[in-house]
Amino acid sequence: LNDTIVIYDRVREEKKTCRKAKTDVGKIFNLSCTKCIKRTIMTSVTTLSAILVVYAVACAFNITSVQGFALPMIIGIISGCYSSICIAGPLWVMWQRHKKAKKLAAKAA
Repeated sequence: LNDTIVIYDRVREEKKTCRKAKTDVGKIFNLSCTKCIKRTIMTSVTTLSAILVVYAVACAFNITSVQGFALPMIIGIISGCYSSICIAGPLWVMWQRHKKAKKLAAKAA
């Protein structure tokens, strides 16, 4: 969730700078994502490595309660990183284009 917020905040900043150029929302998101993708991936990899160590230690000492906690965390970190970059962005772009098309259709009618 935090990565998605960071990316959308970058999009908001880029929209302000690209407002006069009438840049397409797809290009704005691509530029924003490119600027913060390294940070997003490094944050996820760092967190994932820490949770992997916790999971490995829990497996070594057969602590099932910690294993039951760490495994969903690992899955959540991986899916969260993927969804922040590959799902949330394209979904936002489709939504913005739909709103624009709806607004243009209302003006034409």
